[in-house]
Amino acid sequence: MLEQTLGGESMTLKKASLLLLSGFALGLCIAVRGWSDPMPTRPSKMMDYAQPQGLYRFRYPSSWKVSENEKALLIKSPGDPGLIGVFGIVRIADTTSIHDAVLNEFKQRPADLTQSDATVAGLHATKLVGPKKGDPSTKMVEYYIELPNGKKYYVLLMAPLNRWGQFSADFYSMMRTLSFE
Repeated sequence: MLEQTLGGESMTLKKASLLLLSGFALGLCIAVRGWSDPMPTRPSKMMDYAQPQGLYRFRYPSSWKVSENEKALLIKSPGDPGLIGVFGIVRIADTTSIHDAVLNEFKQRPADLTQSDATVAGLHATKLVGPKKGDPSTKMVEYYIELPNGKKYYVLLMAPLNRWGQFSADFYSMMRTLSFE
């Protein structure tokens, strides 16, 4: 075998060290990211949605089914029950504060939830993450938002925990395009 030396150290040793270091870095990335957490898929073809009274608008996957009434919107991905993604927006009653709505969630399932600050549509929001009550296999991400005009909204993202990665790109697209009046 022909070896080149550089300053007394063989190139073979340098290559082996570089490979070992690269393997360590890759292992560290996998440990931090989580091997079982798949990368988000590309979002679906999107369609525009505008709430009939003009309260909010966003883009959603064209294959998802929209259900709405005066106070709430629910959009579900195609698929069998228990395997679908859900996006929802509900207007919170004027008499309920964001603080009270969040406290109520913690009273119902205190050990399961994490709370953090977030930004939705350029507005401050309270974000809760945890399993669906009574169903630890379903992940819920909830946002509580108060607009400058005093109107308050609850935004829900929900999907099976083991399929969250399949819906994350669509959820991201819907949240990124969400705007309020």
